[in-house]
Amino acid sequence: MKRLVFLLIVLPAVVVAAGEENTWMPCRLGPRNSITTWLISEPIPASKAEDFGKDYLAAFGGEAGITPTEGEAVAGDSRIKWTPLMDPGGYVNLAEACPKQSDVVFYLFCRIQPEKPGRYRLICAYWAEMQAWLGGSLALEGKRTEQLSGVGQAGRLIDFKNTNPLPLLVKLGSMDRQCLMQMQMKIDAAHGPPPAPGVPPPPAPVLIQLPVKPETKQDAAGWLVKCIDMRVQEPKRDRRMNRRATPEFVEPGQVSNLAFTIKSGRPVFEGELQAEVAVFDTEGERLQKFDPVALTPQAMSGQNNPPAIRWKLRRTWNEPYYHVRAEFLLDRRSVGRIERKFFSPTGVEDYGNKLLKRVKKFHDKGLDDGSLYTDENLAYIELKLEESVVLLTDLHDQLEQPVLNRGMVEKLTSRIIDEVTEACDHLDELEAGRKPKRPVHGQIEYAYVSKIDDVVQPYYAWVPRSYNGTKPMPLIVYLHGYAPDLNKINWILPPQGLLDGCEKHGYLMVAPFARSNTDFQSVGELDVMHVLQLAKKRWKVDEDRVFLLGYSMGGMGAWTVAAHYPDQFAGVVALSARNDWYLWHGHTRDRIKPFKRHLIDMEFASGMFENFRNLPVLCYFGTRDSLVKPQQSLSAAVQFKALGFDFETRPLAGEDHWIADVVLGDDGVFQWMNKHSRPKAPRRVSYKTWSLRYRKAYWTRIDEFIRCGEPASVDAQITDEGIIEMKTSNVASMSFYPPARLLPAGERPKVTCNGKAMDVMASGDGGWRISMGQLPAPPTGLRKNPDICGPAKEAYNSRFIFVWGSKGDLREDKRIKNIAKYAARDWANFTSGFRDLLTIVKDKKVTDEQRKNCNLILFGSIETNSIIAELAPKLPIKIERGKFTVGKKVFRGPKLGFVMVYPNPDNPKRYIYIQSGFFYGTAIGENHKFDLLPDFIVYNDRIDKDDAFYDRDESNSALCAGFFDVNGQLNDRLTWYYDGKDGDRFAPPVDLRIFEVEEE
Repeated sequence: MKRLVFLLIVLPAVVVAAGEENTWMPCRLGPRNSITTWLISEPIPASKAEDFGKDYLAAFGGEAGITPTEGEAVAGDSRIKWTPLMDPGGYVNLAEACPKQSDVVFYLFCRIQPEKPGRYRLICAYWAEMQAWLGGSLALEGKRTEQLSGVGQAGRLIDFKNTNPLPLLVKLGSMDRQCLMQMQMKIDAAHGPPPAPGVPPPPAPVLIQLPVKPETKQDAAGWLVKCIDMRVQEPKRDRRMNRRATPEFVEPGQVSNLAFTIKSGRPVFEGELQAEVAVFDTEGERLQKFDPVALTPQAMSGQNNPPAIRWKLRRTWNEPYYHVRAEFLLDRRSVGRIERKFFSPTGVEDYGNKLLKRVKKFHDKGLDDGSLYTDENLAYIELKLEESVVLLTDLHDQLEQPVLNRGMVEKLTSRIIDEVTEACDHLDELEAGRKPKRPVHGQIEYAYVSKIDDVVQPYYAWVPRSYNGTKPMPLIVYLHGYAPDLNKINWILPPQGLLDGCEKHGYLMVAPFARSNTDFQSVGELDVMHVLQLAKKRWKVDEDRVFLLGYSMGGMGAWTVAAHYPDQFAGVVALSARNDWYLWHGHTRDRIKPFKRHLIDMEFASGMFENFRNLPVLCYFGTRDSLVKPQQSLSAAVQFKALGFDFETRPLAGEDHWIADVVLGDDGVFQWMNKHSRPKAPRRVSYKTWSLRYRKAYWTRIDEFIRCGEPASVDAQITDEGIIEMKTSNVASMSFYPPARLLPAGERPKVTCNGKAMDVMASGDGGWRISMGQLPAPPTGLRKNPDICGPAKEAYNSRFIFVWGSKGDLREDKRIKNIAKYAARDWANFTSGFRDLLTIVKDKKVTDEQRKNCNLILFGSIETNSIIAELAPKLPIKIERGKFTVGKKVFRGPKLGFVMVYPNPDNPKRYIYIQSGFFYGTAIGENHKFDLLPDFIVYNDRIDKDDAFYDRDESNSALCAGFFDVNGQLNDRLTWYYDGKDGDRFAPPVDLRIFEVEEE
C-alpha cells in the first residue's frame, strides 16, 4: 500500500469515544477565508416564548466553557450529540435540519489557531439570530432579522498576541425553517499586506482544529469520497426540443456525459484511483454497469472536467429516475461510494400513466358504488397524481426557458417524484386491502372528490398534539388569500403563527382550497361548508366554538359565509377584508343596474349585517392598506354600533395590506376567541336573505318568498311570557324550532307576526309553521325553492354536464361543440380542475340517467339543439338562432347572445342552463364569469360601461336582463330593458380559432 498524502479542506468523519486521548486535526480556511469545518450539535427545540439567550448547554459546562468532542455527551438526564460538518462552499445551511413547525437552535464548535500573532477580523453573516463565544467570552451577537430575505452581519477585531488556539462556539437560531451562516477570518487591513488592485487578498494564515482520534490521520483514504461529486455535464442545446438540457436530467436514447468533480480543495494522493459505475432503475434493479474508469486529482479539480463515462440509456428504459452508484477503488481497495439520483421527465409521465391505470380501477368502482365521494384515501391518491401533473406542467415550462434555473428544475422534479411515489405507496396499501397510514398530529393534507364535477379538492388541517379524540376541541376554518397563479400546489397555506397558536391553545384548524380564487362565494362557499362537515365527522369538534378566520380574499369570504350561515359559527376574524362592494368600487347602489344590485347584495355582507346579531366579529386592518380601504372595517364598526352588536376593530398603525404574519404571530386572536362561544338558544334572532338558498338562522327558517328580486327578512324574539313576536318582510311562509327551555313544554306556541296573531301548524319535522298568505299556484307547476331558485351560477353548484347541439349543418354543429369545450375549459380554469373530467356530450347522446341526475348546460337554439327544441314549449322565453323573444319584446341580430337558467320542465329538481349565440363573458376574468348573470340575459358583443364596472368587470352590455318570479314566470317588475348604447368598446371575442371549423 502506497503512502497517502492529503491536502484537504474537508472534515474527516471521526468517532471520539469517551476517555480516549484526542488530538486536534488542522484544516485551512475555505473560500473567502470562511470556516468550513465544524462540530455541530443536533437541533435543540426552542420556544418563541423563550429568550434566545438561554444557555442550552448549561448541563455540559455552559456555552462559555464547553469543549465538545464528536459523539454523544451525557450529563444526568441531558444528552446532546455532536457530529462533523463540512460545507466547502463556506456557508452553513441548516434549513433542511430544522423541524417544520418549531424553532430550534444549533451549536457549532471549532478551535482557531493563527500561524502568527496579529489582528484578525472575525465576521459572521447569518440568517435568523446568532451568538458567538471566542476563548470563553461573548465575541459576536446578531439579533433576529426582521425580513425573511434579510441577512444580518456582525464583526469584531480580535488581537491574537500569540499562536495559542482559542475555542470558538457559535449559537445559531432558526426562523421559519431558515438557518444560514457564514463565518470568516480575515487579516485586519492595517496589519496585513495591502492587496493588489483586482487581486483578491491572500488566505489568512489560520488553522481550524477539531478533536479526532490519533489514528484517523492514517486512514485518510476513507476521506476521499467526502469531497468527490458526480454529475451529468450539460450537453449542447437540443434544437429539436427547443430547450437546454440540464445536469439533473437524463432521457432514454440520449447521450449524457458523466463526470466527477472535487467539491473543494485539491486532494493529492499516490496510487491509482478508479470508479466503478452502475445504473439502477427506480426500484433498485441494475440496468447498466460500466468498465472501471481512472480518475486523477488534476482532472477532477479542473474547471471543465472531462467526461469520465459516455452514458446512454436504452429507449426501452423509461423510469422516473435512475440511481447512479460509483464505487471508488484506491489501488484496488474500496474506499467508499457515492450515489446520485438523475431524473427523466418523460419517465415521470410514463410512471404516472402506469399508476393512473391502476387508480382507474378503483376510480370506476368508486363511481359505481359512490365510494369515490366518501373514500378519503382514493381522493388523496388522485390529488397526489393531479398535483404531479401540475408540477410536470411547471417543469416543462422551466425546461423551455432560454436560461435554465437548475435549482428550480431539480426542486420541481424531486417534488413530482415525491407526489407520485406517495400516491403509489398509498395505492399499494389499498390493493393489499389495508388502510394507508396518515399522520395524526401536525399539519396534514387531505382531499375529497366533489360530487359536482368529480374534481378532487384539497384541504389542510392542523391537529395539535394535545388532541386525543376524547374531549371536544374548538375549530378554526381558515380562508386563504388571493394570488393570480393559485393552484393546488402553491395555494396560500395558513401562516406559521396561526399553527403555533393552534398548538399552544389547543385548536383544530382546517383550511379549504375552495377551488382557488372563488372569493369563497357560490361553489367556493359550498366547498367551505363541505370541509366544515368533514372536519366535524373526522374529529371531535366543539360545535359551539367554530370560528371563521380569513385574510384578504379569505376575509371577504369569511364575511360572506358568516352572513349566510350565522348559526354555524361562534365568531368571525377578518384580516384586511372587504365586506361592502359599493364602498370597494366607490359607487352607491343607485348607480348600478337593478339586476346587478341584487346579485351583489346576495353575496356581500354589508347588505346583511342584521344576521350578525348573535355572531361577534373582530377586524384587523393596516391603516395604510393600499388594497383594501380601512373604511371597510371602520364603516362596519359604525353600523354594528348602531345595531348594538359585538364588533371590535384593531387597526395596525402604519401597516399595509400584508398583516397576516404580524397579527397571527401573537396571542391576540386566540385570546379573543377564547372568550366567545356560539349561543345555543338565542332569545332573539334576525336574518335577511336575497336567495332561498340561504334561509335559516338558529331556530328560524324562511320557506317561501312573496316576491323575487328583493330581500326577505325576519326578526323574531321570544318574550318572557313565552310569546314569539315576529316582524317579517317579503316572507310568504316560514318555520321555526324554538328552544324548549324558552317556551312552556308541550304547548303550542303563541306567535304574532307584524302585530297580528298567527295560526300555528305543526311542520311535521318537530317544528312549527306559519303562513302569511296563500301564494297562487304556479301555472307550470314550477315554483322556486331552496334547491332550484337561480341565478345562473346555481346550475354549476350541483352535478352538471355540457350538451352541444347537433341539429344544424356540419359546420355549425362543430362550432357549437367547440363552444361547449370552451365553456368547459373556462370552468376548469376557474375551479383549478381538469377539463377532461367534465362530461361534454352530443344532445342526441344524453341518457335518461343524465337527464335525471344532472343539470343540463345546453348550447345552441331550437334549430340546433334537440333538447332545447324539445323543451321550448314549456319555457317562458323563446330561443331561436339569432333571435330571442322575451315577453312581447323581440331581440335579433348576428352578434347577440343569450343565457338563461330555469328548472328543467321534465325534471324540476334539476336546472337547465342555456347558452345561445355570442358567447358570454369573453372579457371577464376567469374567477368572475358568473358573478353578474341573473336568471336570464340578452346581451351584445360590447363591454358594459355601467360606471363601476368600466375597466373592471368587463361584462357584456345587456339589452334585457332579469329574474323569474316565484312561479318561474316572466314578470315586468323583474325585467329590465336597456338600449345597449352604454357600451363604448367591443368585447374581445372568444379565441375564434377555437370556433373555426376546417373545411372537409
